[in-house]
Amino acid sequence: MKSSLVFVTAALLLATALAGCSDSASSAPASTPGSQAAASSEAAASSEAAASSEAAASSEAAASSEAAASSEAAASSQATVSSAPVIEQNVPTSQSVTPTGQVVRPLPLTVDIANLGDCSLGASVEPDGIFLDNTGRAQMTVTLYDYDRYDVVDIAALEPGDVIEYRGADLLVNSVERDGAGLVSINGGEELGGFDLLTDDNTSYYECGMNGVNTWLALGTVTLPVNEEFFFVDDTGADTEADVWYLGDFLTPGTQLPNGITPYNTTVRIENGQVMDLFRIFVP
Repeated sequence: MKSSLVFVTAALLLATALAGCSDSASSAPASTPGSQAAASSEAAASSEAAASSEAAASSEAAASSEAAASSEAAASSQATVSSAPVIEQNVPTSQSVTPTGQVVRPLPLTVDIANLGDCSLGASVEPDGIFLDNTGRAQMTVTLYDYDRYDVVDIAALEPGDVIEYRGADLLVNSVERDGAGLVSINGGEELGGFDLLTDDNTSYYECGMNGVNTWLALGTVTLPVNEEFFFVDDTGADTEADVWYLGDFLTPGTQLPNGITPYNTTVRIENGQVMDLFRIFVP
């Protein structure tokens, strides 16, 4: 009996132990090939996602770095351009001098075209400028010209900051250059937008162009009687002798003055309000 009881008790204990192991095994999930593959896929996806995130972060960081470098380069370039010196033309301006308060005016004109006496002036005449009036007296319609003259002492004292009257307007003097031969260039001379003064008798200065001729200013157009002894000297031929014409030549039908009588080549002499002669010279 004792032996049987011991055997039964041992069998019960063994059965109980086996039942406990069976419950533990059934409660744990079974590991199958499908579940292992899913776990492997999830792990791979997680790794790829992590790698992709890292790559994206790296790309963004690189792009940000490149953008920052580009911005810095652009800023550096702009800074370089902004800091470059501005080259100004070496031409005096009205801001480069201080006004002195000194004003130079031309000498008063001595010619009154409303009351002409004895004078020699620049002239322009049309081909039909000589004609007979209703009384049969010879007349000439002529435009008279003169030029401004400046006192030699005033020009000798002229300096930057002074004001000079030029062609009827006040002009600030920015620069004055003298060549020692009678030429005075104001504000760079004619080549730089200024003008040149020249003297030929050391008593006055007058404006001259690049070829040294006077710059004539029109005084007005008048009709004057022509003296009976009138003559016209036309010395425009470079290699020929001058032609001389008299009043009677221009009173013949079909005979007129030549074209091109201008103040730059022609001077009219007037005495007692009458036209005495015209001189036209060759101008190269």
